[in-house]
Amino acid sequence: MRSNLINYRKRLKLGTIGALVLCQIVFFAMRRFEFIPEIKQENRREQASIVVINIKPPPLKPKPPEPTLEPVKPKKIRPPKLGPIVEIPGPVVEPDPVPEPFPAPVQHIPYIPRDKDPELIGGLILNYPDWARKVGMKGTAYVYAQINIDGIVTEAMIFKSSGYEILDEAALRTVQPSRWQPALQGDQPVRVWVMVPVKFVLYK
Repeated sequence: MRSNLINYRKRLKLGTIGALVLCQIVFFAMRRFEFIPEIKQENRREQASIVVINIKPPPLKPKPPEPTLEPVKPKKIRPPKLGPIVEIPGPVVEPDPVPEPFPAPVQHIPYIPRDKDPELIGGLILNYPDWARKVGMKGTAYVYAQINIDGIVTEAMIFKSSGYEILDEAALRTVQPSRWQPALQGDQPVRVWVMVPVKFVLYK
């Protein structure tokens, strides 16, 4: 039985080899007698020919004419009618006041000689009316005042007006309450008259 099995394997091996050899013979035989159809030269030329068709391009559209710019005519501007020329007065510049000379003593007021004039104590408190200040009143009023031995003003009067009655009255109200050191004759106080200028000045 073992010998039969060995014979079967040999036969199978030989049959496989024979089949492979037969396949190779058939493959080479078919390649040798393969049919390749011939293509005629004319057919090749016809297939390779290229048909050229002349196609005219479409006509170009003409360019639209460029718009012409008309020159702008300048408009005539009529000058406005001017009315009559009115002169506007400029600001009035007042000249600086010229200092007036100190007024001489009034003739009817006696002059009392003294060795020392009276001296004002603490200055004058100016009584400037608001209304006169607002309307621009200004000036200098000269007041004659009598100073007694106690340094008190016992009498006052306007020697020279400021030009405004309201300022003259204010000058009297300014001098009357003032206090003084009395005038002296030697070592004795004496009653005298003095001139007191009261200035009303507007400050910006």
